Amino acid sequence: MAAVTVLLVGTLFSQETPKLVAFDSLWANPKPYAGQRIALNSFVESESGAGFKLAERQNSGDKAKAQPSPLQANWMKDATKISLQKGQEVLVIGQVQMQDNTPILRVANVMTDKDAIRRFIRPSERMPRPGDNLGHDAQPSKSLSN
Repeated sequence: MAAVTVLLVGTLFSQETPKLVAFDSLWANPKPYAGQRIALNSFVESESGAGFKLAERQNSGDKAKAQPSPLQANWMKDATKISLQKGQEVLVIGQVQMQDNTPILRVANVMTDKDAIRRFIRPSERMPRPGDNLGHDAQPSKSLSN
């Protein structure tokens, strides 16, 4: 199992890291992204056999803000398909293709783990590890200070 995980991680990171693109930026001007490999943080609006639709944020009844239309995301032929839930936050990695001046995301990989999504979005943030505060919190013993 560990060998499979290492192989998967190695394959993912051996490729060029995709550029994180904001949902509204993609909808406002999709042509510069055509053919590029991107990462898109969004929410699942609906799922179908060939793919799923992505929305900018979760729908909440009390917010009447105009949102862009959902983005169609279709699985690539060799992608590992996973089941997604409506309203689930995802980080989708894929290639933008244009069809009738509308962007469509060809999905290579989907991250659903919230911690993995946060690490991808904010790579400079790191989780504290046990022992990180030893330099600040540790007090020298009396025998060492004498």
